[in-house]
Amino acid sequence: MSLFKKGDLIKCIDDRGSRDLARGCVYRFDKYADHDPDLIFVDSGSSMYFAKRFELFSNADPKPDYPAPASGYPDGNPKTAIGLTKPSFSNVPAPALLPMMKAFADGKQKYGRFNWREKGVTASVYYDAAQRHLMAYWDGEDRASDSGVHHLGHAMACLAIILDAERHQKLNDDRNGQGEFSKLVAEMTEKVTA
Repeated sequence: MSLFKKGDLIKCIDDRGSRDLARGCVYRFDKYADHDPDLIFVDSGSSMYFAKRFELFSNADPKPDYPAPASGYPDGNPKTAIGLTKPSFSNVPAPALLPMMKAFADGKQKYGRFNWREKGVTASVYYDAAQRHLMAYWDGEDRASDSGVHHLGHAMACLAIILDAERHQKLNDDRNGQGEFSKLVAEMTEKVTA
């Protein structure tokens, strides 16, 4: 039985054991997991949560005592409902952006600022570079020997360049069509039990 429909505002009522959820906070329902209707996606994210951790948010929910708690809605402000429909940058951990910024500064010195928007880029080149940085990190090396920048910052920069080039129609998309990786992952994933 579907409790929520796409776009519904839903409130977290149980955040035990979760690093991503906050009890009382309102999220936007995205969809149910294809392989398990007890699992849901929120805020167009890639993490799945148990549907029973949420209830439909209602504007009739009791207003909090003021000052409003640091986490959670409603806060009594009519802007909140509109703000919840916008992309939420507060979900991005700010410290993670600093290594990416350093990688972009290194790239600016070597190749020029936003060079991919001028010349265009090939997806496989940046995908491969991101994978090399991820593999070096996973192999125990924190920083790239040529730049001194954290490997994860370089990987993030590579992926950001692909997304930006795609958005600006400067990406040579040389992928091999659509495979079945996601389908295979779903088939190989053990079902989560409550």
